[in-house]
Amino acid sequence: MPLDPKLTKFTTTTEPIIAIDSTNIATGTSYVNTFLADENDSGEIITVNEVYSKDGDRILNSGVDYDFDFDFEETIILEGNLVVNLPIVLYQRGANSPDVDVTIKIYHVNAASAETQLGATETETIDGGSLNDSGVTKFFLKRIALGKQIFQNGEKLRINITSTNTTTANSAAYLGTDPKNRTSLVINAGAGDFFFDWDVSQSTINLPFKIDK
Repeated sequence: MPLDPKLTKFTTTTEPIIAIDSTNIATGTSYVNTFLADENDSGEIITVNEVYSKDGDRILNSGVDYDFDFDFEETIILEGNLVVNLPIVLYQRGANSPDVDVTIKIYHVNAASAETQLGATETETIDGGSLNDSGVTKFFLKRIALGKQIFQNGEKLRINITSTNTTTANSAAYLGTDPKNRTSLVINAGAGDFFFDWDVSQSTINLPFKIDK
């Protein structure tokens, strides 16, 4: 027998934007993992595909301001909690205790590029602990209540990330932005580039898609 059209709402002849299971249908929400990425030409994006980013990381220091955008090509409803999970590396040459303050804001961006903030601003101090010519991977994990948001074709969901670098001399902080999760990336900590093996370089944004039951 043919499928109920409601169950194929997000299905196309190519890869579907989300996968729906029976649990999702029962709750009316489908949580979808998306990934932060850096493109060759377009800067920062959010993608559903586990692709290799151009660089795979973004430095976190005072004054950085990154906008990661997810573009909608049809009307979509997001409702519930968005979950941000970011891997952050801190590295210290010599002995010291580096840290970095990271701030996240979520925006609904309309077709005229006007921003409306969704939920609360979230700030976390990422503490590297005592390091000596070594690095450590830490994680930023926040749940942000969106309410009910309707996104039209041509609109965007924006994740804005800024940081205040409170780290010590000859230290560095980096955000992982590789959907493919490669682990060997170049880091600079004030005394030349070096390779650091990340535990995780994949930043995930868990989106609550509202579906028809």
